Amino acid sequence: MSFIEGLRDESIAIIGAGVTGRALFQYLSDQGVTPVVVDEKVDEGQKFQTLATPPADITLAIVSPGWKPSH
Repeated sequence: MSFIEGLRDESIAIIGAGVTGRALFQYLSDQGVTPVVVDEKVDEGQKFQTLATPPADITLAIVSPGWKPSH
């Protein structure tokens, strides 16, 4: 089993819905992973739901490089 395949049963959060976060969401989704995206700007027009805060059951958070610590 690959690392990515192992993520399919995990609760994954992508922190940041910018260019990198959107690309990561698309890649993980294409691999059968169902991540949530967390960003301070909740945008209903995206291909994914953007949450203002991560769910409590997250087992892995992937932070986009453009995410500012002050967020």
